[in-house]
Parts: sequence; C-alpha cells; structure tokens
Amino acid sequence: MANQIDIRYINFSTEGNAARKFAPAQKEKAQLPSARRRTRRVVTIDPLAMIGVAVAVCMIIFMGIGVLRLQAAQEKNVQMAQYVESLSEKNTALQAEFDAVCDLDEVRQLALALGMIPKLEAPQTDIRMYVPEEPVAAPSLWEQIGTFLAGLFA
Repeated sequence: MANQIDIRYINFSTEGNAARKFAPAQKEKAQLPSARRRTRRVVTIDPLAMIGVAVAVCMIIFMGIGVLRLQAAQEKNVQMAQYVESLSEKNTALQAEFDAVCDLDEVRQLALALGMIPKLEAPQTDIRMYVPEEPVAAPSLWEQIGTFLAGLFA
C-alpha cells in the first residue's frame, strides 16, 4: 500500500449557479455625540500690529514737529544773516565817518604830550600765575545716565 496515492476528496457545499439576492442591510442610526458648544477665542485686533501702528503714528508726528522746528531755525538763520549784513554796513559807514573826523597824527601828538610812549618802546614784563586746579567730583549715576541720554538724543 505504499504505492497508492493518498487522495482526499473535499466536499464543498454549493447552492447552485443562481446569484444570491441580498437583502439591503438596515441602516442603523448611529448615536452621534452631543454637539458641544465650542468657546472660540477670537482676537479681532492683533496687539503687536496696533503697537506698531501707534509707534508709526508717533514717529510721523515727531517727524512733523522736527520739520517745523527746522523751518523755524532756517527762518531765524536768514533773519540773523540779514541782521549781520545790516550791522556790517552800519560798521562800514561808522568807520568811514570816524576816519573822516579823526586825525591820527593829532591823537598821537596829544598822547605824547600826556607822557604816553609807543607800544614798542614800553618795557615788557612776564608775570606767571599758577592757579591750583579744583578737584572735579565724579558724576553720580543719575548724572551719567542724563549725560548718556543727552548725548544719545542730541
């Protein structure tokens, strides 16, 4: 029996060749979780953006003030230049009037008559004085901070 092939027959049950009709599955209504009300935190205005806008507005205001101060300083500079020009003209006119009225030879003779001598003939003496330096106190912390800020914004 060693030469015999071991055959096994498997019997599957078949129902024939007709297609099955499946009954539609009943849809079970799933129990949905209850809708919870979400608390939404809505930030309508970004705080950093508002701070940036505020800083920009302040900078525009300060720049406008600076422009106005610059214009005022330029106007004052023009006025001072005109004033210096008028004083220079007045000085020239007064110098011409003085030269016309005053005779320098007469003034020299009057000075010599009073006992004055020319500057070149006068004896020269050098006097030296030594003034001790006052000790400078070290500035306090607040003075240093004030000096730093004044240098920073000057």
